[in-house]
Amino acid sequence: MRMSEQDIQNLKQRLKEANYTEKAIGQRLGVPDIVFLDSRLLPQFYFNCERVDDPLSTLIKLFLLQSGLSRREVSAVLGRECIAALSLCGILHRESGLLYSNVALFPCLEQLLFTDHWFTAGQEEGHVYELGMDSYALVRLTHRGGRKKALDLCTGSGVHAIQSAFAGCRSTAIDINPRALQYAEFNAAFNSSEVEILESNLYTKLKGQTFDLITVNPPFVPSTDKDMLVHRTPGESGEEVSERLVAGLPEHLEEGGLFSMILNYPIITNDSYLDRLERWLGQDKGWVINNVLLQVTPVGVYIKEHIYFKDGYYENFNEHLESYSRMGIEGIGFANVFIQRVHPDIPNHKKEIRTVMPTDCKRENFKDWLSTQALFGNPNFIPDPKSKPRFSPYFATLWRDQQMTKGLLEPQMDNFIPGERIDGEQAELLARMDGEATSEELLQRWIEDGREENAFYRAYRDLGLNFAIEYGQDET
Repeated sequence: MRMSEQDIQNLKQRLKEANYTEKAIGQRLGVPDIVFLDSRLLPQFYFNCERVDDPLSTLIKLFLLQSGLSRREVSAVLGRECIAALSLCGILHRESGLLYSNVALFPCLEQLLFTDHWFTAGQEEGHVYELGMDSYALVRLTHRGGRKKALDLCTGSGVHAIQSAFAGCRSTAIDINPRALQYAEFNAAFNSSEVEILESNLYTKLKGQTFDLITVNPPFVPSTDKDMLVHRTPGESGEEVSERLVAGLPEHLEEGGLFSMILNYPIITNDSYLDRLERWLGQDKGWVINNVLLQVTPVGVYIKEHIYFKDGYYENFNEHLESYSRMGIEGIGFANVFIQRVHPDIPNHKKEIRTVMPTDCKRENFKDWLSTQALFGNPNFIPDPKSKPRFSPYFATLWRDQQMTKGLLEPQMDNFIPGERIDGEQAELLARMDGEATSEELLQRWIEDGREENAFYRAYRDLGLNFAIEYGQDET
C-alpha cells in the first residue's frame, strides 16, 4: 500500500467534496452514529444509499458496504487518476467488470483511516479491526494537547497513534501483528503524520522508555473458545492483556502522564474493577484511577454477540455461561479507563462515573474533569486562599430540600456527568460560591456561622470531585 502525496491529496479532496464525515455517513445510513455499523442492518444501509444518488452514497457503498460499482459510477466521484492510484496500491480491484474496495475507509475527526472490512471482523488471522464504538470513544474522550511523547499499544490501524501525532506528540505505535503495522504505516502517511512503527509484544521492546501519554484499545473478550483469535480474546477472563498493560505503568508512564484504555471488562461479584486496577499497579500512592463506564451488557447478550453461530453453538454458549459463572462475572462493562500519575507521596484516589457513549468530541470536557480528579483527589488539598470558586457551568442548577440537609445537582442538557446528590454541607457551601468571594473569605464566613473548619475543607474537596465547582484563580 503506497500512494504519492499528490494522489493522497487528490483522494482527500474528493472525499471532502462528498462530505465523507462521521456525521454525514451516520445520517445517510439512518443510524445515530457511524459506530452503529451492523451487518444485520445492511438492507437498510443499501436501501438508504440507493434512494440518494450522490457522491456520498457512492463512496459509502464502495468503502463501507463492499459493493461492486461500475467504473463509470466510481469515476464520476473519484476521477480516473484517483482510480488508477487506488488500483495500483491494491486498495481497489476489478472483478466481473465491477470495481471493489479491498479495504474499509473510516473518517475520524480530521483523519481518514483504512482498515480491513468490518464484515469479517474476528474471523481471519491478522485481521485489522475497523473503527468501532471503542475506537471512536477513545478518540473522542482522550485529550492529547500539551503531551510530548505518546505511545499507542495494540495500535491496529494506527488511529490513536495518528491522533497523538496530529496533536503534536512524538508518537510511537506498537503491535504484535505485522499486518496491523502495515496499515498503521500507510494510514500515518495518508494523514501526513509522523509515527514510529514498532513490532513488539506490548512493552517488551521499550525497556527504559517512558511516555507522558499511553493509549490502548486491547483485546478483551472473555472466552473459552480456543478458535477465537488472539486479536479478539486474551484468554478466559479477558483480562490477561489489560493486567499487563496496567502493571507496566510504573515503569513506563511519567509523573504527570495519562494512561487511557478503552475496553470491555468483566464485572465480578465482590471485586470492583477499580480495586483490580489498583492491585495491578501494585502501588497505593501516586495514582489517580478513574473508570468512565459507558455501558453494561448482560452476560447472555454479550456471549451472543461474541461467539460464532456455527455447529455446536449451544454447547459453546453454555460453556461460556459456565465459565462466566465460575469466575463470578455478572455483567460486562464497556468503559474508558483513565489513570493519571501524580506525586508519589499522594495516596491513590479512585472514582467511577457512568455516562453515555459520546457522539461527538468531548476531549476538552474530560480534560477538565480529569484535572479536577487529580487536584481534589489529594486528601491534603487546601484551596488557594485567593481563588474564587463558582458553580460549575456543567450543571444547570442546585436543588435543595426544605430542611437544607441535602441537595441535587441538575446537569446541563449536554453534560456528560449525570446529576449528583450532595449532602447539606456541600450544598450550603456551593450556594455561597458566587465567583466573587475568595476561598479565604468563604472560610471566614463559614467559621463565623459556627461551622467547623474541617467540614469546610471536606465539603470543598467533595464538590471538586463531583465536578460541581469551577476553581478559578484571582487574575490580579
